Amino acid sequence: FLTIGDAALNLVRIQLGMYSGDEYRELEAEPRLQATVSIFVICTSVFLLNLLIAQINCAYIGIFKDMVGYARLNLGNVICDIAPFVPSARWDAFVKGLRLGEKLEFNEGDIGLAGGIQILEPASQHPMAADSIRRYGGSTSPDSQWPEHANEIDQEDKFDRLEKTINKAVKK
Repeated sequence: FLTIGDAALNLVRIQLGMYSGDEYRELEAEPRLQATVSIFVICTSVFLLNLLIAQINCAYIGIFKDMVGYARLNLGNVICDIAPFVPSARWDAFVKGLRLGEKLEFNEGDIGLAGGIQILEPASQHPMAADSIRRYGGSTSPDSQWPEHANEIDQEDKFDRLEKTINKAVKK
């Protein structure tokens, strides 16, 4: 423990259990050095144990996602196997109950597409700063042309850029 390099090497050897009994006896002669080494061993052991726990936790998260995916695939397989045996009257009632012909409402007064199942969720679950749907007045016919100003930067885009610039300046 005379130089920094020797001390680092000896600490690594102690932590890995490569220190001999004679070398431990030499440490007993200096109580402050022995206390410092003991604190180092305790701290590094706790750190390495926490690192192991973190790795196991990350592995568990990945395995859990795979497990959920396989469970869903298995459930889909079971449903596909059972579907031919469901009576047609019951199946028709089920499909009618889904109301797939009705248009979905995105927001109040904003009617969207038909053929889906609407699931409401709290707005805080998936926060979004900007709306990704561009809305233009006029006919929704596929034969109609897009508005000419669709590719131009309008006032709303300018405001969004100004807001982003202010947020960046405030963060600095």
